[in-house]
Amino acid sequence: MKSLHFSFSLILLILSNLSLAQIAVDDSTNIATTSNAVSSSSCFQLSNKVCTAWAGQWVQSSSDYNSPSSFDTFALQSVFNDSAVTFSLQNSFNCPSASLNNINQIQYRLSSFCGQIIRSSITSCRSQSTYKPFCSSSCQIAQWSMQNYLDSICDSNSTPIRDDYMATLSIFCSQIQSDASRISINESSYCIPGVQPESNLCGIVFFPFSFFCSFLSLLYIYIYI
Repeated sequence: MKSLHFSFSLILLILSNLSLAQIAVDDSTNIATTSNAVSSSSCFQLSNKVCTAWAGQWVQSSSDYNSPSSFDTFALQSVFNDSAVTFSLQNSFNCPSASLNNINQIQYRLSSFCGQIIRSSITSCRSQSTYKPFCSSSCQIAQWSMQNYLDSICDSNSTPIRDDYMATLSIFCSQIQSDASRISINESSYCIPGVQPESNLCGIVFFPFSFFCSFLSLLYIYIYI
């Protein structure tokens, strides 16, 4: 379990650093470029095993992964591992009540991870022309859901890793909104709402939360449409 905790804590620190260096791509970055993508030798394309909806997108290598298979292994041992996430929430986020029974209340947890990693690689991989962003509407739900989880499940006293994670997520959501505003087309026509099965279940992959969310969506449609 210690290794799983280390892996998840490490990915949080990576994302926190990216929020200051790479995720917050300068506004001058031409996301809408029409030139062909020219990847660097330190980049690779994702498989469809983990970040399913982003298969083929470019990601920069790191000390933890340098190929599609090593990235899949790293993700499956950290952010995509419920036991590792629970352990890290308990010990690094000051959430002693976090459990396998409640962490799936966090919507778009897997999708936001994939979206952040891909966006952070745009400049180094020169992948502007093939970049497919995480939909800002899904990102806002992910941010709200995580904050709601921290407020309702976790202790009020925060931790540096917890603060960094939320700051990273906030920057990421703001950046993809900015991306959409720079591209004069409807965001929904090119963005990725999430990985499967999150994208079909309001960002939740665990019954009964996913069923309840789907029920509310149907109720909304019946009442207001």
